[in-house]
Amino acid sequence: MGFLKKNNSDVCDRLLGEIREKYEIYKTLSGCNNDLYFSFEDRYLEMLKAKVNLESFLEEEKALIYGIYDSYIEKQRRAELEAKKMEEFKKRDLVGEIADRQYAKIEKYPSKLYFSAMGSDLEKLFGAFSYIHLNVYPSVDNIFRKQYANFGESLTDIEMALFQFVCRGGSDSLPDALSRYKILSTSRDPKGLEKEKQEILKKASAFLNGFINFLTEQLADNFSFNEAEKDTLLKHVKYMKGVIADFRLLPASKPLIF
Repeated sequence: MGFLKKNNSDVCDRLLGEIREKYEIYKTLSGCNNDLYFSFEDRYLEMLKAKVNLESFLEEEKALIYGIYDSYIEKQRRAELEAKKMEEFKKRDLVGEIADRQYAKIEKYPSKLYFSAMGSDLEKLFGAFSYIHLNVYPSVDNIFRKQYANFGESLTDIEMALFQFVCRGGSDSLPDALSRYKILSTSRDPKGLEKEKQEILKKASAFLNGFINFLTEQLADNFSFNEAEKDTLLKHVKYMKGVIADFRLLPASKPLIF
């Protein structure tokens, strides 16, 4: 029986084409040399000379290169997944590192926890406002008291604006600025919660910048302060500027005017 009668020529041509194509794809993807492909061609020529069942040979060779190719693709897939995991770990580490650095800046501020879902940054921010309410504002009020006729309205406006960040009632009461945030903290709306948090930060920036502007303007224009009073007011300005910087509050587009 002749060679062509023992083998289906069309099937063999198809298998040979598939094998050679897969070797070419594998070489392109893997960047390897042609040794593997040349080795196949050598075996193929030997089989041609031996006039064996070429179709069976090519089926086995196809299974071989497809197995090599699939193994390579799987290895690459696993390598990509591992690389993505490492990248995610790096991102998490970076986020954690940034969060740690950020918290290190605000850790010095007193804590004011009104409810458990506030978060450490708001807890510290409202702690800073508590300090302003208990220490900064009374001091400013005392200094300006002697000129109350000129500054009484401004002092009242500052105090009323400050009240949105401090608790004026009993132990269960809540600063006005936190009321909506607390409601959203119990809902399944993280985007809404984050949006409200940004609103709180905007309000905080508007108040602090407004208070700072008021004090710096008076320090520049009002010559009735003695040196001790000037030093005290400058200390308060420095404290509030520190709050803005440490909590990374954005510049107020519309600072409050007192």
